[in-house]
Amino acid sequence: MAGDEWTTLPFDEAPIEIIDGDRGKNYPKMHEFSESGYCLFLNTGNVTKDGFDFSNCKFITQEKDVILRKGKLKRQDVVMTTRGTVGNVAYYDAAVPYEHVRINSGMVIFRSDTSRVNPRYLYFFLRSSTFATRVLALRTGSAQPQLPIRDINRIEVPLPPLKQQQAIAYILGALDDKIELNRRMNETLEAMAAAIFKCWFIDFDPVRAKAACLPAGRKASPAPRPGVWFVYALECEDGSIYIGHTEDISRRFDKHCSGKGAQWTKTHSSKRIAYWEELPSQKAAISREKKLKTGAGREWLKAEIEKRDLLSASQANLPKEIADLFPDSFEDSEIGLIPKGWKPGALGDIADNARRSVKPDEVPATTPYIGLQHMPRRCIALDTWGRTDEVGSQKSRFKEGEILFGKLRPYFHKVGIAPVDGVCSTDILVVIPKTEYWHSYVLSLVSSKAFVDYTDSHSAGTKMPRTNWKDMSQYPLALPPVELASAFQNHVAALHQRIAVSVRQNRRLARLRDTLLPKLLSGELEVPDAVKVLEDAV
Repeated sequence: MAGDEWTTLPFDEAPIEIIDGDRGKNYPKMHEFSESGYCLFLNTGNVTKDGFDFSNCKFITQEKDVILRKGKLKRQDVVMTTRGTVGNVAYYDAAVPYEHVRINSGMVIFRSDTSRVNPRYLYFFLRSSTFATRVLALRTGSAQPQLPIRDINRIEVPLPPLKQQQAIAYILGALDDKIELNRRMNETLEAMAAAIFKCWFIDFDPVRAKAACLPAGRKASPAPRPGVWFVYALECEDGSIYIGHTEDISRRFDKHCSGKGAQWTKTHSSKRIAYWEELPSQKAAISREKKLKTGAGREWLKAEIEKRDLLSASQANLPKEIADLFPDSFEDSEIGLIPKGWKPGALGDIADNARRSVKPDEVPATTPYIGLQHMPRRCIALDTWGRTDEVGSQKSRFKEGEILFGKLRPYFHKVGIAPVDGVCSTDILVVIPKTEYWHSYVLSLVSSKAFVDYTDSHSAGTKMPRTNWKDMSQYPLALPPVELASAFQNHVAALHQRIAVSVRQNRRLARLRDTLLPKLLSGELEVPDAVKVLEDAV
């Protein structure tokens, strides 16, 4: 391979090692996986067409990791799925938050000789239409497609000089980085909207604050209630966090402050109640406390406290006209204690399921199509979709801004804002508010974990459970006055609009990246010209 010339080599001759996952007697069994642990063991859901997705992770212990022979990632490795969904690719760079990662037996690792091949350049080649076409031609099996290493080795990879590889990786990487930055910003915006919704309409913090004669937005600890247990976190004067469980947070906090609570708080003075959550039993509270005390649990708790503190700071400056919309007490209702003057109700009182059935041949072939495969988990920002000519069965129409809810296997938590007018799978429900001022409320509600858990518990079917609008519409709510729903819409709609703007920008950047990719890889487009295009776009 010459150092200053373009060359094309099959993988088995290129300076790239292809590494299989481990197999055999030491391969982890189902009971050896856990929700947290030493080494992330990738499943096919973690490697998507858009890179890594860590929303559903499984881990193995360090002892198990040590006895496995193959398939452990090093930074700058590229991972590709080779069984089931073949050809999804992800890049293990410094941004991935896991130090120990292994692939399963349905993946391979591409490891470059970095003196001759730029790893990120290789990553972009593996995402190219050229490579995808070869994968499609070589994969075997219909029920369970697969692509063995022997067939991957037959695929040719274009290798320009290393400096040119680096330039190509820089150009395409800048577009990828901007897309990822937008996605992370969308996550933050979504979290902010969700936190405000929870604060106002689930925890009723402004009401509790008034009831406790505290400034608006300051979180009051909950009063004890029969059958309810709490897991709580105290921030100590030295910045450390103490985690415990109790039936009465205020009384327990007083004990900690007096030196009678726990050994830790005897030597680390308690400063404040930084976090709490409700559990239905002492057993559940103990289990949750143990989880929060793990490394991953403490990291999550730290981030959650920081997020809530930011929210509290913003709530402290809640405009008087909004603060005045909240009452200062609670009253009994058929669904329990609710803010005084609010009404017990259900989702069906403020939202409908839009049923607009359509056959694919009744709409233009280029009409955007959204299936469950296009919807990310736990993210309302939908920035990918297909076309109607890719599907043949009956679909449902939706309009830009409407809410899409994946009803098949609802525990996958696929809920989002429609980014365009189009059609969707019949396994997706189109949810619309009855009036515009309920839009942000309905979106925040149906995308919440509590609501998704409710739909999961009410779904029918074992292998392919589905929820339905009838059950969803009966979800119980404490309905605020129209004036407060309108105030929430005005307060939060701007966050959702910023998400929509980022989605449109990501779509444009992805199209540009996918246009530049084959032209740069083939040498059709010179690097200086591509740099100019990049500067204009970003």
